[in-house]
Amino acid sequence: MSDSLHKIFSVNQKKGIKDSNGKVVLPAIYDELGWSDNLSRPHINYLGYKKDKLWGLFDAELNPVSPPQYVALYPLNEDLYIASIKGKYSRTNFYGLIDKEGKVKTRFSYRNLLPAGEFIIAASKQNNTIQFGLLNSDGKKLLPFDYFQIRHLGSNKFELTENSGEKSLIFLNKKPEVIHQNLDSISDFQDGVAILFRNGKQGLIAEDGRLLLPLKYKEIEWNNGKNIYATTLDQWQILDQETNLVQEIAADTVFFLNDSLLIKNTAGFSEVYHFHDEEVLSSLKGKFLGVFGDCFILKKGGLINLVSEDSSKRNVGFSGEVYWNEDYFIGERKKFSGNKYELINKAGATIVADTFHFMPNSITVRKNGFWGLYNLNFQEVIPGLYDEIQPVGNSHYMVKFRKRMGVIDESNNWIISPEYIQLKKIGIGIYHGVDKFLVEFIISGSHKAEARLHYDIYGDIIVETDVQEKFRLVDERGIAITDFSTGSYAGHNDKGILFRNGDKLSFYNSSGQKTFQITGYDTVFLSTDEYIPIIKNNSYGFINYQGLLRIANRYDSVRNFQEELAAVKIRNNWGFIDRSEKLQIQPYFSEVSDFRNGFAVVKLNDKYGIINAEGKYEIDADYDQIIELNGFYLLNKNKQWGVADENGRVLNYPSYESIEVLGDYFKVKKYGKYRILDKNVHTVIDNQYDKVIYDEERHLFLCMKRGEKHQVFLTDLLKGKNP
Repeated sequence: MSDSLHKIFSVNQKKGIKDSNGKVVLPAIYDELGWSDNLSRPHINYLGYKKDKLWGLFDAELNPVSPPQYVALYPLNEDLYIASIKGKYSRTNFYGLIDKEGKVKTRFSYRNLLPAGEFIIAASKQNNTIQFGLLNSDGKKLLPFDYFQIRHLGSNKFELTENSGEKSLIFLNKKPEVIHQNLDSISDFQDGVAILFRNGKQGLIAEDGRLLLPLKYKEIEWNNGKNIYATTLDQWQILDQETNLVQEIAADTVFFLNDSLLIKNTAGFSEVYHFHDEEVLSSLKGKFLGVFGDCFILKKGGLINLVSEDSSKRNVGFSGEVYWNEDYFIGERKKFSGNKYELINKAGATIVADTFHFMPNSITVRKNGFWGLYNLNFQEVIPGLYDEIQPVGNSHYMVKFRKRMGVIDESNNWIISPEYIQLKKIGIGIYHGVDKFLVEFIISGSHKAEARLHYDIYGDIIVETDVQEKFRLVDERGIAITDFSTGSYAGHNDKGILFRNGDKLSFYNSSGQKTFQITGYDTVFLSTDEYIPIIKNNSYGFINYQGLLRIANRYDSVRNFQEELAAVKIRNNWGFIDRSEKLQIQPYFSEVSDFRNGFAVVKLNDKYGIINAEGKYEIDADYDQIIELNGFYLLNKNKQWGVADENGRVLNYPSYESIEVLGDYFKVKKYGKYRILDKNVHTVIDNQYDKVIYDEERHLFLCMKRGEKHQVFLTDLLKGKNP
């Protein structure tokens, strides 16, 4: 209704129309006045109305042209209107065209009709799927119903989406004219141009089909048609160790799969690129994460997909975490009832499980609350009957069955019947079990003997404890290698085990020999060095593995000997002593590291330096931070970094924002840009890059410069001038 002198009014949620004098020209008896799509069309003189849940049509004089009989009604133009009716035998709406006299111009046979300039996008059911085509205003078919989707871009331009997902741009005049194919998407036309998207790259096209900017840009921005900005893709230069340019590639990220194949990620798309042939082998939608077998692992939105190049194989997607190695891919599926894991091997076999554990040459899987065992080909070895299952060697498995523990073989035969509430392996084929009456047994196959003993295993050492809390050491066959003694566990290492009985500490080696027994010590810190730190009367010293006091307990703290020197703390400061307790380096320092390669990092007056074994400074205590890394010392001062070699020789005084060690090279950052130095801090790559990656396996540098943003002018582009 284009007459602005008429106004819609409401009474009791019903609508009518008054003229400019307030006279009612249409009584308030209608549910709605307008169009079913709720869009205003002031240029249309006719008016739709809704009554009793159906739509009809008024002419410009508000005379009814059509009774209320349509589910939907809205204008295509001044003369034609899109309407829909309910199907006779279903709840499906069917669309057609009526003219301004209410006569049917196109029969009601379409699933949808959408205005598209001078044309109509139509949806029709074809072979049980909805497909799209194009009609003219007379309802004549211009494009067949072969498309997954059709979108109007303006200026008689349309984006056609094939069932495969590929898109093309066409111009529709008397007949369709293809402008561009194999696209991912197209923007609407504005001021005679539109942005094209393909494989993560963007370009600009004119209405006449001219490509104004090629499809090689990272981003094209258009600010209301006033300014156009084009940002180039990041440029990666691949350099050899002699800094020769091997190849230049445009992408967001690049990395090698192997010596021949390289992955290029660009704006959610990945390309598999043959590095030597300089050829794109395949393009994939999604960010590339890795390879499993002959499948690519891609991230698309919130899903991680396992995509095969073989179209006969199904592609699978996962919403949760994924894990993979050379042999298996595991994907987590998030479900309302709880997460599930899908395990896939290279042959394509799958197992769906609540959870799983990989074992040597097998995998245990829990399904529906019960555990079973599969071999690495995902063939079931032990059925899913058990509450718990774990391998114990000799192809035997300790299992929990109906809340009782037992042992089975790989043929699911019972080796030890399930009658124990606790079961622990203490030797080859020998177990310690506790039954429901809390009686303890030593079990070997079908033989069992009651034992009033308890067993603990510490590495290779087995401790047998009786009901009187006395202990002895036994071998893996359960044969005693020491007599019973009184005491409790106090620590162990590769050399043996320590027990405490009151103020007595006894140390036994793995053969059961008591190497020392000492009295009056608070703590013994077992170490691999022959000198063992101890605390006695809250002071630190050292004993040896014969229990002899080697360095008296006179220090506030000590650390293990390294390179024949041990750090000792006297009051608040640290120094170093040798094994004869000679103070080799005076206690001047608030912090010290252990000696390594003849040097230690020290802190004095809140500054760090490096000293040698004689206590002399190799690097003065003048730095805010010193980090030892890969045989070098990184030196920080005033938020700038330098580097020294393993001998404490300063190679470069702090002048960089950051330093990283890349194999045999340094990557240094200055003014936000990176360059490469060799181990003698001589410049190897002097160009200023935004990112540098060193591929140690192929001895190549991957150096990236970010794309640049340029303003371009539409008038210049239309004249054929490229930026």
